[in-house]
Amino acid sequence: MLFALGAAVLSLAARVPLHKSTHPVLLQSNALTRARMLHATQYYGEITVGTPPQPFKVIFDSGSGHLLIPSMKCEDPACTGHRRYAPQNSSTGMQIGWSDEPTKAIDADSDDRDVSTIYLGTGTGAGEFARDKVCFAERCGMLDFVELTEESDDPFKEVEWDGVIGLSLKSDVKEFNAFANVLGDKPIVGIYLSNGADSALSFGEIEDARIDGDIHYQPISEEDSWQVKMDDFAVAGKAAGVCGKDGCQAVVDTGSSVLMASPPMVAALEKALDVHENCSNFDSLPTLGFTFQGKTFTLSPEEYVDTQRTEKGQTGCWLDLLPVPDTGKGALVVLGYPFMRKVYTVLEAGEHPRVGFANAKHGATSNSAGEIQLAKVLPASKNLRATA
Repeated sequence: MLFALGAAVLSLAARVPLHKSTHPVLLQSNALTRARMLHATQYYGEITVGTPPQPFKVIFDSGSGHLLIPSMKCEDPACTGHRRYAPQNSSTGMQIGWSDEPTKAIDADSDDRDVSTIYLGTGTGAGEFARDKVCFAERCGMLDFVELTEESDDPFKEVEWDGVIGLSLKSDVKEFNAFANVLGDKPIVGIYLSNGADSALSFGEIEDARIDGDIHYQPISEEDSWQVKMDDFAVAGKAAGVCGKDGCQAVVDTGSSVLMASPPMVAALEKALDVHENCSNFDSLPTLGFTFQGKTFTLSPEEYVDTQRTEKGQTGCWLDLLPVPDTGKGALVVLGYPFMRKVYTVLEAGEHPRVGFANAKHGATSNSAGEIQLAKVLPASKNLRATA
């Protein structure tokens, strides 16, 4: 989850290309997000808001439930360096005073309205509620969101994206939820991530060209999040016994650049995998697997080990796995980018929400007009960890 709020369709398939970005950013202040890397890789893509459409580059975050974009009312440097929402230029937009009256328009100059405060790990923001037409490529719907009137320099000023769109299963108020209002009768998101230039999100459909084999679906185990039961980890093809007889709980997190797990799990996996920081044993490292209902998805060392050259010209290796404190829901495995670059992931809402996993087919071409490409930005060498 990237942020927390202090305050309270079309049926066509759509595909959103993604861009990948890495910047020293830590969003959100809860136990899970405090564990995220400050130089996290980010994937972002473009959506539009309003009529005529105003484009915004956004992070797609499966752990949060609101759209946040800068407002023309914001004169902070963090806002003026990015695209800002201009409600006066949209024929479909309206100002909303209170989240418990999510479709009731108020006068644009009214001071009788709520202010939503955004708490971030290294900064804050504040904004007002608005409602307008939001489009993910060809899929559109009316959505309530927060137009930010204040943004702290850290982390917003230097990032390449303008805002965040939450893709959580539920939002505090239904009118803010993208699945319910933008995706409508086809509440499906297909997630394809890669280290190349072809990362993308598809909305309302699954991109078969991106999949190698069958999709294995898991029912959600937590009613308000993309959380499922995981049998165990596998090391070198064998069950690691890390999760115990009852298994683990795992959550899909499109806002996490790394894998995360409870401190005891991380300690056990670090011992079993034995990744040397100087990369001396890289060629002999075992595979790392994730098993769901008997089906194991396997990552090679190249896929679960982060290998980077630091500012001093050294090459370092470290496990793309961080400890996350107890979130209040017990020990949790966070399936971040290393997992999703290997595994095509489907988020399906509706009456019986579920998560689907399939091995990703990299290098395939998809011609769907509804895909949003994602851009990827990598960390500068000064932001990388020092090596021994």
